[in-house]
Amino acid sequence: MFYPHESVSVFIDAYALNRITQRLGIRMDFKKLRAAFAKRSKLSSIQFYAVYDSESEDNPFTKLIDWLEYNGYRVFRKNARVFNELDGTKSIKGTINTELSVDMVTMAKQVDHIVLIGSHVDYVHPVSVVKRQGTRVTVCSTLMADQFRTSDDLRREADNFLELLDWREEFQLDS
Repeated sequence: MFYPHESVSVFIDAYALNRITQRLGIRMDFKKLRAAFAKRSKLSSIQFYAVYDSESEDNPFTKLIDWLEYNGYRVFRKNARVFNELDGTKSIKGTINTELSVDMVTMAKQVDHIVLIGSHVDYVHPVSVVKRQGTRVTVCSTLMADQFRTSDDLRREADNFLELLDWREEFQLDS
């Protein structure tokens, strides 16, 4: 699935990855994740797309994003829209699907292989466009997490599917 001579760019939908790893009981080691791709190919870039509430002082995501930026990840941050609900709770809304998709299609001209870590059906068309440009696409996600299973259409469109659960030894935090 990976070849040592090919250039690879990895695109991570942070929301999808976070939800999937929570459902699977996996604690992600992002240093190991980057190293796993680098040892299998010529890693061109690894990009992390996140929507988060930057106003929240206790947001653990802020520390992760800072760490990623200092450790070889290209991070795209998008501020979430925060709404106060009638029952007094906060809801956070936002998506990075468009930004990730545009960057993925743009990068396809510069690499041999794109890896998408995400599961949403919205990525089907961008994956199709990337493939028409001659770039291989691997979707890395899961079929094992209820409510966050990879879209069947996305799996069909990709050249390869990599089950995160089968690959967890490569990137799981040591206990």
